[in-house]
Parts: sequence; structure tokens; C-alpha cells
Amino acid sequence: MKRLVRLILIVALAIGAVSCKKDEILNTVKEAPKDTPTVKDLPPKQKITLSASSTKPGLRIAYDASKGTDVTDDNTLWQENDEIAVYKVGVNGAPARFKLVDGAGTSYGTFEGVIEPTGNYYGVYPYSAAGALDGTSIAIELPATQNYAAGSFGRDAAIFAATSTIEEGGDVLLHFEPLLGYLSLSLKTLSNTTRDADSRVGMHTVGSIVLHENSLGGMSLSGSTTVDMSSDKPQFVSAPTGGGLNVTLNCPSVPLSPTEAKEFIIAVPAGVLTKGFCATVNGTDGKKIMSLATTTPNIIKVNEIIKMPTQEVFNIEDFEGNRYPVAKIGAYFWTAENLRSTTYDTQSERPGAVLVKKTTDVSYDPFCMDPTDKSLWPVYNSSLNHQSEYLKNVDDDDYNEVCSQLDRWGYLYNWAAALGFETEDAAKAQQEDFDYDRQGICPNGWHIPSDPEYLYLLTDYARNGLDTRYKGYDVAGVFLRSVEGWSSTKPSGYESYDKEGTDDYGFSGLPTGRFSVYSNGTGGYMSEIGGCADITTSSATSSIEFGVEYLFNYSDEFGYREDLKHNGRMVRCLKDF
Repeated sequence: MKRLVRLILIVALAIGAVSCKKDEILNTVKEAPKDTPTVKDLPPKQKITLSASSTKPGLRIAYDASKGTDVTDDNTLWQENDEIAVYKVGVNGAPARFKLVDGAGTSYGTFEGVIEPTGNYYGVYPYSAAGALDGTSIAIELPATQNYAAGSFGRDAAIFAATSTIEEGGDVLLHFEPLLGYLSLSLKTLSNTTRDADSRVGMHTVGSIVLHENSLGGMSLSGSTTVDMSSDKPQFVSAPTGGGLNVTLNCPSVPLSPTEAKEFIIAVPAGVLTKGFCATVNGTDGKKIMSLATTTPNIIKVNEIIKMPTQEVFNIEDFEGNRYPVAKIGAYFWTAENLRSTTYDTQSERPGAVLVKKTTDVSYDPFCMDPTDKSLWPVYNSSLNHQSEYLKNVDDDDYNEVCSQLDRWGYLYNWAAALGFETEDAAKAQQEDFDYDRQGICPNGWHIPSDPEYLYLLTDYARNGLDTRYKGYDVAGVFLRSVEGWSSTKPSGYESYDKEGTDDYGFSGLPTGRFSVYSNGTGGYMSEIGGCADITTSSATSSIEFGVEYLFNYSDEFGYREDLKHNGRMVRCLKDF
């Protein structure tokens, strides 16, 4: 039988410049039983059992927000099943595993594990078998997922490291230092379960929150990194790599209240969020409810909690009962999916009117079409004489993805249909911008954005002085494209373009393609599924043309061009001011 010997390992933690005085710690040390052999009595390299014990505050595993907004000595508790990794200095490789055996629910705890009994030690919370010591550096992983804890950050979300000292009487002290900072989101919901006057719907339950670092900041929120243990305080050697710009907070069906905000805390590396972030709130079904994006720098510092202002979470519903996620970008609210309604809402220019859905014999009067209809695609219909490589930017995988998700891709509308005109002649008569007030096919309280209003999506660039019509548009497309759905097939001459969409603001621009009507009005064809997003504006430029915002899979641009009013394009809506 292996000989086991019990020693005392004291664990403490410093917060910022706060530290424990030596005499205070020693006054609370548990004495080892008198019949316990001392370290010098043991054979070399024989492993022993260590107990970690201290009445001083323990690791910052559970944060009690009721005791203040800072992570301080008196608002944290140990939790059941907590584990720490202990490394023997000078012995490279994997750590020993120490488990909490006493002190759960208090600010001190006793840990047990097996390790060689001589020399100095490093400690890391939480324990991970993947950790490894190399000299004075410890390789660790910042997790891409964390778990929600009410009013706190979840178990294993925060990371701490410690270097041991030998106190009087031979007791070992591990003095833990925090390595991460924290972002706090405060969320409420609306009290209505059916849509209000602005088509908003509340009373939501959160299933997860995805925090996304603005790609202009470009620092990973998860991945592999190294802790340097040689300095006075342990610290990361570099930003994490191999992870990504996202970290997900999993929530066990957390209901939001209309009266009292719930706090969601996410642990993140110091130095991130310098260019803002986007937090996407998902329901228990995994579908997006709302994205909250800011371009304001929120620089994270070690051991500090940045608390964001309380935000109401809601989505919107059209007249037919279709629901849409919302993207709050700066001060403005956008629909984060393409519209899929065929009925005008009660306050629109054509209340209750129903649009005709067409695929062939398309007239110039108001109509919409289903982009998942296979007959519309020239790559599948050889009778249509539009088979150029440019138009065939589609393959079976792209088509099948669109075809199976009409509720996500939405309908395409000609300008008369999108803007709520009854006839082609009425649409032709409008030859200038609407003043931010044309509801069209949008739900009540929302409207078709004008071209100038799409400048609001360039908030990040406007803050840096790029506030003219075309500045910022040449690079913003990457940040507004969705991260999925875009084809890898590029037009001739653009094959080397390889930038993926980052969806920094939650706008989720989707490549629905475009529907173009033949000049005789007898039909039309789809093109560029997976490669293009043409977005309708309320800005008319002549009797036959209107302004379109576009995104491509082969360009950084979020561009603008003029298009014929009878062609079919996707629709997004902007909340009325």
C-alpha cells in the first residue's frame, strides 16, 4: 500500500493590489496532526497527499454581485467539486489534481491531492489535464464555452494562477492571482407576449449568449495561451491563439423579466473589446432573438468587471405572425433576417392587401417571389438563355441550403411591392428619396430604410472620420456579411479572394441572390445565389430606377448602385425613430 502523508497547503488570492498579511494567514493555519511525519522523514520522490486550507478568501469562482460590483475579497465563494492543478517547480509536464473536500459555500476550502512533498509549487484554477509546465511557463486553454451562474460568472470560466511560498513552520502558501477580466450584460424583456404597437414581442427565455470580439480588434477570446510564472504576478505571455473571436455563455433556460434585469457575466482576456463587440442573445431553440452591437471601446482589464447598460431584449412579428430577430447597432434597430411577409400591415400604405407571388409571366406591378423555387434558377432551367459563368454562381449545396430555409432567406420583392405601391405607374411617379417614413411591406413601427439611413451601419468608420458617402463602404462588407451561406465559388478574375464574413454587428447579410425581370415582362431569372445580397432601399433615382445596397462574396465592399424597379431584391427593415 502506498504510504500517504497529510500536509497543509494554504491557498490565498490577491485582487489587484490587495494581498494577505503573513501574520493574518498564519493565525488561521490548521495544525497538522502531531503523528504526521514531516517532509524530511519521507523517502525522496515519494508522493504524498496535500490538504489545501485557508480561512482567507478563496478563488474567485463564484461572484456574489449583491456584495458589490468589484471582484473583491468578500464577495466570492468556493463551490462543490472545485479542483485546482498543482505543479512541482522544476518538474515539467502535467499537473497533480487537487479536489475540494471541505469549505464549499465559504471563502475558504480544503483540497486534497497527490504530489511530491519537497520544493516549491505552481497552482492553476481550474484544473485541466491538458495543462503542462515547461520551465516557468504553463500552457493553458481559455474555453470557448462558459456556463451561466446567477449573478456570477460560471464554474471554470475564470482562470487564476499561484506561486508557492514556504511560511513559518514549513506550511506551503499558494497565493493565487486573477488572469482575466469580465463583461457584465444586464438584460430585461418586454412584458407582452403578443406584438405591441411597434410589432415588438417580449417575454423571452435565454438559451445562450454569444460574445463576439469586433474583428477590427482582432483578439481571440478563447484558445491556447501560456502563463508566465517567473514574475511577481503570474500573467499571460500573449493573447490566446487557435480559438476564435467568439465565446459562448450557455444558459439553462434563463427567463428574462420585464421588471428586474438579469445579469450575465462572461470572463474574457485582458485587452480585448478595444473596437467594441456584439452580443447575440439566443432562445432555448438556438435561434437568435436579438444582437446587441457597440463600437465603443470597452477595454477589459485584469480583475475588473465592465457593466453594460441594461438592454431590453425583443424580436418583432409581422402581420402574418412571422417573427424576426433584431440587431441593435449603436442606437438603431434593424431586422436581422430578410422579410418574408406577403401581407401589408395595418398601418402601411396598403393595409391588409396581399401580394401576388409569381415565378413566370412577371408583370411590373407589385409582386414577390420565392427564391427557393427551382424553376427560377438558370443553372437548372436550360430553356433560359442566361447561362454565363457570372449567373451560374451556384452549386447544389448552395441551392439546397437556400431551398430548405425559406423562413431564413425570405422573399424577393420588386420596388413597387416593397414600398407599398398599388401599380407600376405609382412606383414610377416616385423619383426621389422618402423621408425615412415609408413603411411598405415592413411591420408596424418599422420602415424601408433609405440609402442615407444605411450609413448608420458604418458607425465604426464614422467614429474615425470616415463619414462621407463612399468612405467606409469599401471595407464594411466583410463586417456585415453573415458567417455562413456564402459560396466559395467566385466569378472569373476573383478566384483568389478569400475573406469570410465576420458579422461583427449581427446584421447577418445573407446571399439570397437577385431576381431579374426580362424586358418584355414575360418572366425572369435568378442569379448569384450564395454570392450576392442586394438590399432594397426607399431611395428612388428616376422613374425606373432605385438605390440598392449590395454585398458580394468576392469583395470587401458594402456598395451602392442603381437598379431597375421591376427587379426582385431582398428587404430589411429599420425601426422608426
